[in-house]
Amino acid sequence: MAVTLASSTLGTINQLTLNQRNQQLTLGQMSSGQRITSAAIDPANVSILAELGFLDVSTRQAVSNTNVGMSVVQTAEGGASSISDTLSRMREIAVAASSETISESQREALQDEYDQLASEIERVAVATEFDGQELISGGASDIDVQVGVTSGAESQVTIAAADLTLGGLGLSSTDLSSADAARSALDDIDAAQEAVSSARSDYGATQNRLGSAISSSTSSLEANAAAASSIGDSDYAEMVSRQSSEQLQQQASLAVLVQTANINRTAVLGLIG
Repeated sequence: MAVTLASSTLGTINQLTLNQRNQQLTLGQMSSGQRITSAAIDPANVSILAELGFLDVSTRQAVSNTNVGMSVVQTAEGGASSISDTLSRMREIAVAASSETISESQREALQDEYDQLASEIERVAVATEFDGQELISGGASDIDVQVGVTSGAESQVTIAAADLTLGGLGLSSTDLSSADAARSALDDIDAAQEAVSSARSDYGATQNRLGSAISSSTSSLEANAAAASSIGDSDYAEMVSRQSSEQLQQQASLAVLVQTANINRTAVLGLIG
């Protein structure tokens, strides 16, 4: 009889200890909002959560890179747009100078404005830069933007360099000194405008690619967050239900211990009575 009582009591105590440990675990999950509060709870999914975490950080950096790349393209396109406007005015002046009806003084005035506009094109081409990098000058080079999280070409978008200086546009030696020279300048300006338009078209296409990359990365972030939540977040309703069950089990175990203690006391009194 004594041995049976001792074994039963020991089993109840072990169950009570286990129940208390489970309650502490449940409280920790409820307070943190995380189902996996230690690797021991779900070893298989811990590595998945870690991988999702690494991917989340990397993707956010890729989005940041892409936003910077977007700013680079917008800066370059802004410079190209300014040069395009200047070329339009230069062409207007060249058309005026192509007529032999203007006086010498008028031609000199047109030439002076033409030279000033040409200098402005050169200035804009050299001054258009981003964080010290020239974008549309002779010293510009292609810029690769890391828009993804892998090392392959699929994670990169290239911002193509453009040379929109006077030399790059073929306008270094144009002038309006005569009607014939002005007419020749018209052809050179048209070719230059075509080159600028081509560069602006490339910038527009690149902006679209960068925008698409941002959308794709944002979707990936949302999907990863949903996956991590489904794996790692605790179900509050389930936690409350489990806590109630564990409390009932604890109360039952305590009741058994009290009953066992009373039985033992009765047995002892019977032996000495």
